[in-house]
Amino acid sequence: RNNGPAMAGKQPKDAFPLLKSAEILQCLNELGIASSEDDLLHPTGLKVQHIYASFNELLLHRKREDMAQPDFEGLQELEFPELHEQSVPMIGFLSACQKLMAIAGVGDFTMSDLIKPEARRVRRSLSAVINLAKYHEDKLP
Repeated sequence: RNNGPAMAGKQPKDAFPLLKSAEILQCLNELGIASSEDDLLHPTGLKVQHIYASFNELLLHRKREDMAQPDFEGLQELEFPELHEQSVPMIGFLSACQKLMAIAGVGDFTMSDLIKPEARRVRRSLSAVINLAKYHEDKLP
């Protein structure tokens, strides 16, 4: 959202181009990641988690199951480890996504991007990782 001239210049310019929805959908389709325009306009946590997991696997070669594997030694140190059986894997997945996004040029990726995604931020994040994927593709023999 634009808050007028006072805010202009405070938002750092991203190092990647912001793609249009049609470009994002075309790239996702080419990568075999099923998505629709509605997924971009009205994103759900479940859908974006699937998309980000696919990019983690594609670019960092990390499967969702591996990212979500809790450190059982650490988990056992908690007073009630069973209360954290779902949160610990989600924190692991968030950490992997933050690493991917940092490499792609998005330094402000948070848990909200996974559980309460906003269309504007999803478009920005996907633009970044698609740009990274294209760069990766160009560098491979």
